[in-house]
Amino acid sequence: MSDTAAEGAASVQAEDRQGLSEDLARLHAHLRRAIASQALDITQLARRSGLSRTTVHQALSDKEMRPPTQRTLVALIKALRLNEDTADKLEQLRQRAASPANAKASTHGVETPGKWIGQWDPHDLEVHPAGTARGGTRRRLSDSATADTATSRLSGYVHRAHDAVLADAVAQASEGESALVVLSGASSTGKTRACWEAVQPLAAENWHLWHPFDPTHAEAALGDLEQVAPHTVVWLNETQRYFGNERFGDRIAAALHALLTDPMRAPVLVLGTLWPEHTARYTAMPDLDSPDTFARTRELLAGRILTVPDRFDAAALDEARRLADEGDTFLASALTRVTDGQVTQDLAGVPELLRRYLGASPAARSLLHVAIDARRLGAGLNLPLTFLAQGAEDYMSDAEWDSLTDDWADRALAEVTSPVHGHLALLRRVRLRSQRGNTQEATTLIPSSRQPVYRLADYIEQHGRHERWKLCPPESFWRAAHDCLHRDDDLMQLARAAEERWRLKWATRLYTRVAAARPKATAALVAIRTWMRDWQGAERFALTAGEAGDMLPLHALIFARERSGDSAAAETLARSAAGRGEFEAARRLADHRRAKGDRTGADRLAALVGGEESEPGEVNGVRPNRKAPARDGDEVASFMELLATGADHGVVEHVARQAAERGNLLPLMLLVDLRQESGDLGAAEDLAFAAPRETGFLAVQHLVDLREDAGDHAGAERIALATLPTSGSILPTLLVQRREEAGDREGAERLAHQAACAGDRAALIMLIDVRQQSGDHDAAERTAREAPHSMRVPLIMMLAQKYGERGEVDRAERLLQTCATADPNLILLAATWRSGAGDVAGAERVLREAIERRNAVAIRLLAKLREQSAETDAAHRLYREAADAGGATVWLSGLSKDRIRWPGNVAYPRMWPYGLEPDGSPAGSWDGDISHA
Repeated sequence: MSDTAAEGAASVQAEDRQGLSEDLARLHAHLRRAIASQALDITQLARRSGLSRTTVHQALSDKEMRPPTQRTLVALIKALRLNEDTADKLEQLRQRAASPANAKASTHGVETPGKWIGQWDPHDLEVHPAGTARGGTRRRLSDSATADTATSRLSGYVHRAHDAVLADAVAQASEGESALVVLSGASSTGKTRACWEAVQPLAAENWHLWHPFDPTHAEAALGDLEQVAPHTVVWLNETQRYFGNERFGDRIAAALHALLTDPMRAPVLVLGTLWPEHTARYTAMPDLDSPDTFARTRELLAGRILTVPDRFDAAALDEARRLADEGDTFLASALTRVTDGQVTQDLAGVPELLRRYLGASPAARSLLHVAIDARRLGAGLNLPLTFLAQGAEDYMSDAEWDSLTDDWADRALAEVTSPVHGHLALLRRVRLRSQRGNTQEATTLIPSSRQPVYRLADYIEQHGRHERWKLCPPESFWRAAHDCLHRDDDLMQLARAAEERWRLKWATRLYTRVAAARPKATAALVAIRTWMRDWQGAERFALTAGEAGDMLPLHALIFARERSGDSAAAETLARSAAGRGEFEAARRLADHRRAKGDRTGADRLAALVGGEESEPGEVNGVRPNRKAPARDGDEVASFMELLATGADHGVVEHVARQAAERGNLLPLMLLVDLRQESGDLGAAEDLAFAAPRETGFLAVQHLVDLREDAGDHAGAERIALATLPTSGSILPTLLVQRREEAGDREGAERLAHQAACAGDRAALIMLIDVRQQSGDHDAAERTAREAPHSMRVPLIMMLAQKYGERGEVDRAERLLQTCATADPNLILLAATWRSGAGDVAGAERVLREAIERRNAVAIRLLAKLREQSAETDAAHRLYREAADAGGATVWLSGLSKDRIRWPGNVAYPRMWPYGLEPDGSPAGSWDGDISHA
């Protein structure tokens, strides 16, 4: 058949294949014909081309609706030894098949999320423009007509160390393996731009990019993640919008995990960005008594966080100067202003934004302070204008307020919304879309014509967080939040913030607004009433929660009454709950009283609960072991006789295993010896691991000893490590100890790290302890610092604790400084040790340095230091300052314990029983006015 006829036949066939473009069908036909002419199969072609069988199959199959990448086609052309004219013709077919006009055909006619990368304007993906003037390094990004226009608002790109890591992830995706990378760095450090630059090679390979944001970021992601097709970039800029969503975050993390691990949907590339505080929040291990809110997110992000520095290093500055010399006016201009390496922040318009913020009029500055305080206290991105205007009143002095004109709000709004470098502004108007689909989010949106909403500039938000971290918002802020905010999430977050600052009256008002929709709000109301010793009010809220099916607040109240000494009231509440069929509270209270020695009270409650009787000999519901005693001597003799007669291997092993089940390991261990000596190592291991878990440790330990004695140290280590997933045995730790005692320090460290990576840190703890006790502190500290990431901080803290308890506070403090970023509160332990040793000046130095780093706990500990020195007025001022900074419920409620322990047993004073007013003055009794705005 001639080429023309073959092409015509291919065209007819292509028209019959629904959803397959003609150009792609002709490309497939050409390739298949060339393969047939050389009598090759897919395996042979894959070997010759260096491609995988899957890639070759996809390049030839009409079921694959995306054209092959240019790299794949070039490899096939070389492998098939096609001439230059044919190669050009095939590349033209590939390019036409990859054009946006064929986008629908390339996805079976089904609309998948996203669009071709070349069709995106980077600024629509939230890449900051460098300015409105043209002058950046012009570069063709793709065949899109808009790409060059968009690029003209970007500076030239300076590659840094993190770009190489990001490029590796893109290459991995290009090779067919799914990947996820989340860039972590401060605002305007170039995270989003780095992602945009990284995906440009995928634009040439016909990848899609999907940016989920409508109707909300979290809802869009959860709604369409299952529809994501292969060769798609999932763009999760500001990733906290997805993982931080209280309702959907955990499910989004699970859906992303499913996407990344599904080979049928590979390859996909997931890119995200986070501020450092969000990264710390999602990756930190929770306290033992706290819920693990971000477990799935933490697992998903493990090993996938890429840190972006907040400034250019010397090499990056040199590259920026080179681009400036070559005509990049944006970089040239920025380099004239930047003295600290923060080039990306300057390019993003930060200097002008900051100048306008610092020079704003009193009214404009008040609007900004309302927005900053709302964001730092947990409110959402989009803030209603009515909230900003009403909340601004108390941010101005009396003189400033009296001087305002009637149209002050309009004038102030015009000032803060004036654009900086394109669309950037201190406050930017956001047009909300109407809710789409069936959403479960309890949100009320007032039409935008009546209620415009505004978003604060990222850098100003971050600057304001640092500048205002110790300040509690004034009365007008809380009143405006109560009157003008309508999203349940906003109200809950601000209620928590008020509670953390001991503004109990406003916390109650805000919680009350959402109590019907959010059970946690009712639980918080019970806690607040309990702290105030308003038992009647607490009981009212607790019973309301119980009627809605949430018994936890009632349980908490019962134990609060018990701890307060009113056992009769606690028992009355427990009986009330039991009368409605809820017996758990009475059961737990009975256990509590029994533990305290009050058997009479415990029996009275136990009678109320009732329950099943235990079997004779049963203790706390656990039955004794009723296994028959092992007949060691008889069984060993019989087993030896069986071996002597040359019985079948299967029979011998069966008898040995049966003896082990009865608790007699000797036959099994003898058989392990025989298999080991005969060289049948696999059978020896199978037998050792087949022993019952209760006693099998001895069999495996015996096998490890045999391997060690035979000089097979690698085999011994492998067997020891294999015991960790099921039993958490101490075998790796024992081997590490042997290596250390034998002088093989490198081997000991290697094995300890292998055990740690398998989830067991006992070997590392032992190794650090041995080295520290021997006086080799440098080795002990290095071992702790080089531990796997998830264990590094606890091990450093353990070692520092030993130093601190021995009085080596300087060494302990230096060690704690190495993990201050991971947990800023750890350094406060040094203040604890210094105070305990009488070094008050040293303790104060540590605390003041921590306060400079915005550590609210340090303020409270400094107050305690003043209190211990009888400086009562100074102590109370600091306590007030600590409450303003947040976290007051930890130390004022009496229901939570401090992580930082101070010497002695000095209880915190019971201050401010009714909370504080927004201005910091003690609140009076306010029970009767909580319903008033």
